[in-house]
Amino acid sequence: MRRPAQEHGRVAQDVNAARRREIKKTAKSNPAEHGLPFWVWSLVELDGSLISDKADVA
Repeated sequence: MRRPAQEHGRVAQDVNAARRREIKKTAKSNPAEHGLPFWVWSLVELDGSLISDKADVA
């Protein structure tokens, strides 16, 4: 039996306080400040940016 978080193809991840602050800071910022060619975040764009930022750090 799959857990609810796995039903959509993603495994739930624990988010520590530092990562939560980073997500909040990015979401409140202007995408242009990150070199992106748009002015308002969509959930897809924010998700992609956070994933690429995490990959750069890892």
